[in-house]
Amino acid sequence: IIWGVLVISKKHITKIQYIIFSLSSALVTFSARYLPIHFGIHTIISTIFIISIGIIIEIPIIKSIISVLVLTLLLLVSELLNMLLLKLATYIFNFNIDKAFTNLYIKCALESPSLIFLIVAILIIRTLLNKNINNSINSA
Repeated sequence: IIWGVLVISKKHITKIQYIIFSLSSALVTFSARYLPIHFGIHTIISTIFIISIGIIIEIPIIKSIISVLVLTLLLLVSELLNMLLLKLATYIFNFNIDKAFTNLYIKCALESPSLIFLIVAILIIRTLLNKNINNSINSA
């Protein structure tokens, strides 16, 4: 998510900063999921934390909010696509998805397409943003 926020906001940071912010984001997200709170509140906590990270690395607040919301929407869409693919696969290949999710390795393999969809979406956004920058430079 941090990488996507940086791509959308066109902000560059050092590798050390990226590692620190990514690990702290992962820690907060992981910790928030285990709090005794209603489902969905952990997403709000993680979103606020990532917006705060954007502000810390000097991304304007509006751009930080937009970037995080766009990435959250992309994550939602990628997970929805993955769920639809899994549903289709269970229908075509006639296997029990609940039983498959009991094995950690199979679960990781079945959930990884959503991450791949998200990465592809971020790469497309980066390409489009770079193309817009190059077009505006060439037309000036």
